[in-house]
Amino acid sequence: MADTETTTYTKNVSSSLKQSILDTITNIAPTDCVFYNTIGKGKAKAKLEEWEEDTLQAAANNKQLEGGDVTAGTVTYPKRNSNYTQISYKVFKISDTFEKVDKVGRKSEIAYQTGRHMAMLKRDMEYDLLNTTASAAGTATSARASMGAKGFITDNLYSFSNTTATTNLLTEDLFNDEMVAAWEDGREPTVVITPMDQKRLITEFNGNNKLTVTEGGDAKKIINSVDVYEGDAGSVTVKASRFISADDTNYQWLLFIDKEMWDILFLLPIKTEKLARLGPATKIMIHTEYTLRCKSDKANAAIKYLYDGG
Repeated sequence: MADTETTTYTKNVSSSLKQSILDTITNIAPTDCVFYNTIGKGKAKAKLEEWEEDTLQAAANNKQLEGGDVTAGTVTYPKRNSNYTQISYKVFKISDTFEKVDKVGRKSEIAYQTGRHMAMLKRDMEYDLLNTTASAAGTATSARASMGAKGFITDNLYSFSNTTATTNLLTEDLFNDEMVAAWEDGREPTVVITPMDQKRLITEFNGNNKLTVTEGGDAKKIINSVDVYEGDAGSVTVKASRFISADDTNYQWLLFIDKEMWDILFLLPIKTEKLARLGPATKIMIHTEYTLRCKSDKANAAIKYLYDGG
């Protein structure tokens, strides 16, 4: 008589099996905040930070009459710029019970969530530093806002007239024209920040057939990426950003940044503190107050409404 094999487990048997759970937590959310990490840091002293920007008259022919009386020219004064500070925070609450029990991948839930929320706060700051287009004083019912890079760069800004055309493509000539525009105003941008779609187009630039594809020393890898672009108006490091937002679906920005002309001013540095207990739980707030200072708009440049290829 043949053996009979049973392949169906009863509920009671299957529920007694030990679970197999990997004792680590996987989190691939990006935290590379290229603008925040690139520019300087300083201190703010007021809710409205102000600074002055000056320039010189255009160079001109200067020949004067021998023995002639002199006439004083018009005196121009520095331009005053400003930006409001912005409060940003993340708050979370962990029950005493959950902090105490055994957990997968971490011992302390408070420590784990503190690191997690710190990273999320920095991502939020990067988003605002890049994308906020206007400063706001705030009211009793609306928060103050710090203007970001998109709001500051207005002088050397190339904007396609048709804001949703698939022909709004990044070309090497357009790229160089904006670098030259900043150079003509007196500075050389040092960093380009743009989404990955546009960085890939920069890799394809081949003016004068000067793009070099390099084989690695072990001859087993090919490096085909432009991380530094050198043109007539200087050299820029090209960095892809995950946090620079699109103006419309499929239409993007490219920023030319002179990193010496920007800094984040902290009125309140990033701080982690426990809030008052109202029950058997711990409430944590990670907060800061800051603003963005652009010492000179003309030192930078931007291109907007670039089609990303769909």
